[in-house]
Amino acid sequence: NVRLEGTDYNPELTGWCLANLEFARFGLNRLEPPTSYADGAFGLVYAFSVFTHLPEPLQHAWMAELRRILEPGGYLALSTMPPRMLPDDDTRARFAAGRLVVLNATDAGANNCIAFHPTEYMKETLATGFDVLEFVPDGVGQDFWLLRKKAAPP
Repeated sequence: NVRLEGTDYNPELTGWCLANLEFARFGLNRLEPPTSYADGAFGLVYAFSVFTHLPEPLQHAWMAELRRILEPGGYLALSTMPPRMLPDDDTRARFAAGRLVVLNATDAGANNCIAFHPTEYMKETLATGFDVLEFVPDGVGQDFWLLRKKAAPP
C-alpha cells in the first residue's frame, strides 16, 4: 500500500526515472515551488542533494512547500553539504559563525551552486515547523537530517 512518486526540475533525470523505474510515478516541477501535490499528500519526503544546490530564498520556498505537502507528523529526510567540503578559510569562518554559505548563488539548481548549512542555521532557521529527530554528519556522503513536521495546533 505504498505510493512512490518523484519530481525534479531536470527533464533528463525524470526521463531516466520514467524509463527505468516502473514502480513509481515521476513528474517535472519548476525550480521554484509549488509542486502539483495536494496539502498533506505524503507521510515521507526525501530531498537528497537538493538544498545543497539552492540559494537561500529558494531553500525557504522549498521548505515551505515540503511542509505543505507533508501530513502533520510526516517525515522529511534531507542532506546538506559536509563542512569538510568548504573551499577556503573565508567560507569556513562564515560557516563556523553559524551563517549559511552559498557559493555561485546565481546558478541555482546547478551543481556549481553549493550551499553549506551550519547545524545552528538548520535547527533555528531552515527547519522551522519541524522537529529535528536526527543529524548524522557525513551519514550519506553528505550530512543527513531527519525532520518531523510538527502537528497542527488543535
